[in-house]
Amino acid sequence: DREEAEFWSAFTEGSLGRALRLAGQGLYQIKREIIERLATLPIAGDAELGVDLAKLTETLADRDVKEAKKDDGVELSKLLASRRAAAVMLMLIAGAFRDALTLRSGAARAVTHADQRQAIQQIAARFDTVALAEIIEQLWQYEQLLWRNVSTKTIWDNVVITCASAAALRL
Repeated sequence: DREEAEFWSAFTEGSLGRALRLAGQGLYQIKREIIERLATLPIAGDAELGVDLAKLTETLADRDVKEAKKDDGVELSKLLASRRAAAVMLMLIAGAFRDALTLRSGAARAVTHADQRQAIQQIAARFDTVALAEIIEQLWQYEQLLWRNVSTKTIWDNVVITCASAAALRL
């Protein structure tokens, strides 16, 4: 699908191998659903989204562990696979807010999530440029915490609150 191929090309910055690996995991439809949910997220947040993101991360990690064993004959740590899956999900979410910042500020930059421009515009309409920049910064902080073994449930709960209200939550 051309739309999906364009998204993966932009998201992976042209890395064909990475694009094929991520696309092969069925992440495109998942990404579309998450971006839609973010676009309609109430200011109070959505506890179910945090739970769904945590479950999704574990499902993707299980797939990654099985694929590593099948394709490479290696035992991939479930914890490592879980952290990698969460990092990809955080990058997808941060990319949506980066695109919203691009639209909101009128910057001359291509939009990664062009296939969901309406949802990105909804996000851009909810926050000013400062709030969008703060959300992106906070998402980056969550990724750093992820690699410092902070509970993924805690991270996902805070991601949802931050994306809903632009609240900078320090852990």
